[in-house]
Amino acid sequence: MENSLKMSHNVIEECVNSGSVVIDATCGAGNDTLFLAKLAKRVYAFDIQVDAINKTKEKCANFNNITYINDSHENVLMYVNDMVDAAIFNLGYLPKSNHAIFTKSAATIKAIEDILSILNKGGRISIVAYPGFKEGKEEKEALEEYLKTLDQKTYNASKYEFLNQINDPPILYVIERISL
Repeated sequence: MENSLKMSHNVIEECVNSGSVVIDATCGAGNDTLFLAKLAKRVYAFDIQVDAINKTKEKCANFNNITYINDSHENVLMYVNDMVDAAIFNLGYLPKSNHAIFTKSAATIKAIEDILSILNKGGRISIVAYPGFKEGKEEKEALEEYLKTLDQKTYNASKYEFLNQINDPPILYVIERISL
């Protein structure tokens, strides 16, 4: 069995093709952006930290299909006018960076709601949450409460977690649009 990040990539890879428009809602160190850039026609990469944008640009220097956006993912509709096939969220804080800067549940939930409004049928949103710190646990709890409210006729919302790992391992949530 794979870790949450690899599982996230697997579920996204199934719904993205060379004509897809996708979103990396938290580009961080650039790993998800690079993954998406190899698969899709256009990637919108968001981060509130200039350092994260710069790290991602460096990692993805060989790709010209990425639009970098130094803004919160909660403002996604200000920048993305296309229908999208997928989005990735990797919540928490940027490793080896300022741990006082982290994703917030209100912004994350607004971003998810907005992306759902432009998500194609069959499209997916993957969200990796990190409950191993106080704010991460609070974000995970708020996210779960929100996901439970999604209309089951329109979306499938799933949760994948490891039950026998210590230290609050990451949790993967997947939303799939099943009807319009």
